[in-house]
Amino acid sequence: MDNHNHLQRFPATPLFTRQGYVFVEPPETKGRWRIVTTPLVDYLPGMSVAVIESGQEQS
Repeated sequence: MDNHNHLQRFPATPLFTRQGYVFVEPPETKGRWRIVTTPLVDYLPGMSVAVIESGQEQS
């Protein structure tokens, strides 16, 4: 998602999985990325979404 809570699309390259998590290579752009973890049946880039953050940020 971008800073305005709109969905964006980028190719995800899975690196590995561990304990049910999939680790992907981050996009080459800088900045903080928020990743949608809830499966969406239908979405379009630019679609506005409501954000519910969970978990802890890791450095």
